[in-house]
Amino acid sequence: MEMFPNVVQRNYQEIVPLILNHLDALLNKLNKYFPSISVDLYDWVRIPFMEVESGPGQFTLKEEEELASVANDRTLRLKYGELNLDAFWMLVENEYPSIVHKALRVLVQFSIRHLIEKISLID
Repeated sequence: MEMFPNVVQRNYQEIVPLILNHLDALLNKLNKYFPSISVDLYDWVRIPFMEVESGPGQFTLKEEEELASVANDRTLRLKYGELNLDAFWMLVENEYPSIVHKALRVLVQFSIRHLIEKISLID
């Protein structure tokens, strides 16, 4: 409350529960929309040229092969620097469809949640 001197001058005991309820609701929404996930598992999506230490079941054999091919392609490395992330993955979709579809699912998961929530608020 020290950060809000005008509130301290008033009876802030009435305001504290409102603030705590609001912060609790905010935390619940954050946990709903951004569940605890290990983002380290998805570094390969952001930087496909890094060495990937995959966990058991993270990639199929075909996906591992495609990701290795992408990572070792010097032409794609140059394109990666010129394009945004989604455009890069779309560029290689025809040649490496399995790993691209996996990458795009990671990239769009939060966008889809946002759109669904937005549509449900309109209805």
